[in-house]
Amino acid sequence: MQQTPPTCRLCATPLPHAPIISMSPFPKAAQFYPTKDQFKDDAGITLDVFQCSACSLVQLSIEPVEYYKEVITAASLSPKAKAARLTEIETFVQTYHLKGKRALEIGCARGDMLDVIDEAGLYPTGLEFSPSSVDIGRKRGRTIHCDYINTYNPNEKADVFFSFNYMEHQPSPKDFIQSIHRVTSNDAMGYITVPNLSYLLDSKCLYEFVADHLVYFTPQTLRLAFENNGFDVLNCELINNNNDILAIVKKRTPLHIHDHIAEVDQLKSELNKLVNQYADHGKKIAVWGAGHRTLALLAISQINKIAFIVDSAGTSNYHIGELPDSRSIDVAKKHHIDITNQRGRQFTTEDFDEFDLIYAMDTSNYRNIIKLARIPEDMAKVKLILDELPNYNLKDVPDPYYGGVNGFENVYQMLDLACHKIAKRIASI
Repeated sequence: MQQTPPTCRLCATPLPHAPIISMSPFPKAAQFYPTKDQFKDDAGITLDVFQCSACSLVQLSIEPVEYYKEVITAASLSPKAKAARLTEIETFVQTYHLKGKRALEIGCARGDMLDVIDEAGLYPTGLEFSPSSVDIGRKRGRTIHCDYINTYNPNEKADVFFSFNYMEHQPSPKDFIQSIHRVTSNDAMGYITVPNLSYLLDSKCLYEFVADHLVYFTPQTLRLAFENNGFDVLNCELINNNNDILAIVKKRTPLHIHDHIAEVDQLKSELNKLVNQYADHGKKIAVWGAGHRTLALLAISQINKIAFIVDSAGTSNYHIGELPDSRSIDVAKKHHIDITNQRGRQFTTEDFDEFDLIYAMDTSNYRNIIKLARIPEDMAKVKLILDELPNYNLKDVPDPYYGGVNGFENVYQMLDLACHKIAKRIASI
């Protein structure tokens, strides 16, 4: 039975069948070396490194190590390292006016960085999955929850979050970021660091790939990860002598368009009133220019008293999506018709199914339409519009493009007469 190929940890695209590199025997974990009794049965693994063809994220296809939720660190911050970190965090807090905000560090270990975050002017809480690390941190007076970001449900959402070289351990960066999105407030800011893949490649130290790190970011893929999961990336730069990447992110504000529904409701009410007014007097109602916007409005207005739908299209692919010629707009306005919402579209075979009568302006367009006809019934629907005006002794509506304003006015008068004849005839049906 053929195995399903693994998918990208970020975008879920199937990974290529062949890894970009494969190394073996490779240590199956970076922590917790086998004991003396375990050495005999311990064996290395094959470490296959893949790159997603869609989002370019470099990653391993293996299962995560047992302790991937925990932060394993043996060293505390030295006074020099603490001072450097404090300067960095203070700059972040001051730049984005965050002083006094609630902060969450995700994967905080014993909480050494919580002290730095506190000193920088925030109110920090830590999140750590290791009970022993949480116990040590709490004994040192730090506020730490023993939980994992994917299952964490805080009473209050954080305004700021930090993640220091923790995200690379996660089996699903997408779930990780979306969980952060869930537990943070609107407009929350984030400070994230991860190891820099480019540094590993530039140094040609491929043995720095490690089973504990499931994903390997570049500035581009780190930016993509957050932007595709609800955050705007305000800054992304290399730090620590290019060893790491720092991203400053902000939770994206969702569109607030609910207030606009009142305008739509008013338009629905006015449209129903207008339609009922004509229908109550025995009038038949036609909708002209029935593109997708009009049809959507008719549907949500629950109007069922429309007798005719009228639309227009060109047979060539010129001017698709464009406004009518400005001279057409001016002439129509002079006759109290607003066509500024009209947009050009091309005639399609489906129009034969949607419309009962199809009028061509001239023989050239007539031939173009007939070419698309599938059956005799399609062809029977197509007519020249000036056939409605036999006294004109013209088969084709002249192209007004080079005729100045008078050319457009003449065509308007011609089509107005033809349309009146059509409307009078079909109104009696």
